[in-house]
Amino acid sequence: MITPDPVIVELDLHEHGKDLQQLLGELTGRKTVPNLMIKGVSRGGGDDIAAYHANNELLGNLKEWVGSSAEVEKVNAPSNS
Repeated sequence: MITPDPVIVELDLHEHGKDLQQLLGELTGRKTVPNLMIKGVSRGGGDDIAAYHANNELLGNLKEWVGSSAEVEKVNAPSNS
């Protein structure tokens, strides 16, 4: 659970999606999606996030990245359910 709820931008559905994806590539070096952005910093793509999860590092990283600007906690349900 993440509070406040994250904002998800579906680039393929957004009227400026192509332009946003180009800008994302210029700003972060990562044009592919998904691209997890936290506080204006690219924290990884899908493979990176999956690796953090597999290595049991995702929750700790999220807490570090968001600092006091959000609350992140593990819930009992598996993340893939």
